[in-house]
Amino acid sequence: MLAEADDATAAHTLPPTRALIVMPLATQRGGAEVALLHLLEYREEARLEPTVAFLEPGPMVDWCREHGVPAVVIDAGRLRQLHRVARTVRALTRIAKEMRAQVVVSWMAKPHLYGAPAAMAAGIPSMWVQMGSPAGFAALDRIATLLPSRDVIVVSRSVQRAQARLLPRRPTTVVHLAVDLMRFDPVRIGDVRAARRDLGLPEDGLIVGSVGRLDSWKGFDVMLASVPAVLERHPDVTFVIVGGPHEFNPGHATELAEQARRLGLGDRVRLVGPQRNPETWMQAMDVFIHAAQNEPFGLVVIEAMALGKAVIASAEGGPTEVITPGADGLLSPYGDARALAQATVRLLGDPGLRSGLGAEAQRRAQDFSVQHYAAAAGAAIGAAALPAVAAAA
Repeated sequence: MLAEADDATAAHTLPPTRALIVMPLATQRGGAEVALLHLLEYREEARLEPTVAFLEPGPMVDWCREHGVPAVVIDAGRLRQLHRVARTVRALTRIAKEMRAQVVVSWMAKPHLYGAPAAMAAGIPSMWVQMGSPAGFAALDRIATLLPSRDVIVVSRSVQRAQARLLPRRPTTVVHLAVDLMRFDPVRIGDVRAARRDLGLPEDGLIVGSVGRLDSWKGFDVMLASVPAVLERHPDVTFVIVGGPHEFNPGHATELAEQARRLGLGDRVRLVGPQRNPETWMQAMDVFIHAAQNEPFGLVVIEAMALGKAVIASAEGGPTEVITPGADGLLSPYGDARALAQATVRLLGDPGLRSGLGAEAQRRAQDFSVQHYAAAAGAAIGAAALPAVAAAA
């Protein structure tokens, strides 16, 4: 522990770390891509001089170049194309040497299969960022864990525990993800009634909602299952689900619509699809629900809290590290529609509780600023780079 503390202290006294970041995607799809953009945008706070190697073309490449971040594209193809893998490793090795990189950072497990061998060939340390839980894509995570890594950045203690079950055990550093607090500022967005008016939602009455990609583990089916019991007590409540189909589970959106039809929920539930302004939809809500199973972190929970919403989240995974039950939100057992309905009814029937939880949630959300995330992630990357820094000194 003392050695780790010394590494972190030394990293803050050294010049910015030259890091080659290997990113498999170049199109923004979720939290992993947002987190990288946050790190790059606040690279001064992170004390980084990054170059990003994207393994496919896409809009994020243009974003990097527009913001002064060196970016290259390597068409890596598929992992089963071994000649493409070898070519990609050679290209990354060349780039690392040309930029005099001090560390190779693989953004998620898959690019570590390229980044780790390239780092070894370049004679510098490597590390990777574990955005999800190893329970999801265990084979890929296990292979990545077998490769050398100075550190694995994980997004929550829940993911840290899951990663620790893989062998060999690699050092891990927890760095919670961040929210753009300016984007999710209720003052900037406008009051609730104005948001509802703009979105075509009822200006009066109560609205309960959720936001996310429509995948089975996100728990939207559990939320829908809870609706009939809530409507028995609050028949005028409107439920809203914002989000589009997940690319790996495109049929789930249809399944949710069929579930709502089967339950006879009619116009009490609105599945509005993907929206470019989720913050406005969230601002229109009185209660926000995130019913996911073992969510690695749950950025959307912080976003709702930043807006001052009363949040109910599953009592497992990352949200348990964010919410203090009864103080700044509520937790409900995953998969228990009855318990979720009871928690929802409790909030809908108690405006004072909603208001109090929302105010404390807004204060709690300030702990997850982009600047704080960039500084913490940069410190971990700088510490991992120290062997190369020392060798060059």
